[in-house]
Amino acid sequence: MLIGINLLYLIPGKVGGTETYARELIPHLAVGNQLIIFCGRETASTFKDSKNIQVVALPIYSSNRMARLVVEQTLLPIMAAKYKIEVLLSLGYSAPLIHPCPSVVTIHDLNWYYHPEDFSLVNRLMWKILTILSAKFSDHVITDSSASAKSIMSVIGLQSSKVTSILHATPGVINTPVKKNTRPYLFTVLANYPHKNLKTLLQAFEILSKANPELDLVVCGLGKQASSTKRIKYLGYITRQELASLYKGALAFVFPSAYEGFGYPVLEAMSYGAPVISSSAYSLAEVVGDGGILVDALDVSGYVHAISSIISSAKLRQQLIKRGYNRALELEWDRTAKLTNKVLSDAYSRSKAN
Repeated sequence: MLIGINLLYLIPGKVGGTETYARELIPHLAVGNQLIIFCGRETASTFKDSKNIQVVALPIYSSNRMARLVVEQTLLPIMAAKYKIEVLLSLGYSAPLIHPCPSVVTIHDLNWYYHPEDFSLVNRLMWKILTILSAKFSDHVITDSSASAKSIMSVIGLQSSKVTSILHATPGVINTPVKKNTRPYLFTVLANYPHKNLKTLLQAFEILSKANPELDLVVCGLGKQASSTKRIKYLGYITRQELASLYKGALAFVFPSAYEGFGYPVLEAMSYGAPVISSSAYSLAEVVGDGGILVDALDVSGYVHAISSIISSAKLRQQLIKRGYNRALELEWDRTAKLTNKVLSDAYSRSKAN
């Protein structure tokens, strides 16, 4: 198939897990297909033309959200027709409402609905309108988990036949040395949003720190909003190499998020050999499986107990490391791409039949 990939949403280094999704999926989806990537100017240079992939930069910067949305709804359909695209896959929540070929959109979650406090009123209304219209006007919706699929069907009112949940896979592992640290530490990766639920982890750490004076907490992903203390280190955004080292050296990786469409950090932690303690909220129970310890998102005592168990039992820690590795191996991008390709192929076949 000749597949158009709508990457107009992608601002390199600024959109979190949806960028990981795109960069990992695209080369696997290109096997057996021809892809044309439509993206903004700042993104074009981060992808390279190859035998199966062509990059087309549209005349906007994706960081200009209004320009991006206008181009997505007007110029992108024209470009899809010009390049004779057989099916268009939009990877970042929104898609053109008018399209010359079958259109499939990936809606990762409904954060604007479940956690409106993360958005201004204008942004919340914009995401609501865009997501609902994109879902309604597209031929099919892909989402990251069964939990997200159920919420999309319920909130937007789609039939189950129009929504397919496809778990993502483990991001590529970087070969990097373990970060040297003289003290054991818990590690977490959280963006600066209330639903990421850092406060629960901080409450648990306050209790743990009294019984474990040598234990530290390392937090990355929050930017500069928080100041480090003697035992709690806020690193902001760090390189992938630094991230890999911190995963490898952690006593445990703790992920307290109260809402996730998927949750890449738990899989990354597993793939680097960090025992995982995760919230069981929404998709996380499905993603973690038996690869880690699951705790109710707001259960401070639950996190204290789980972390204490790892501290006191080297055997449990090794068991969790092994279970995490096995779970990470189960989720491969070849599988994600194969299932995605089936959705695209079915959409294309239905259009031909009609």
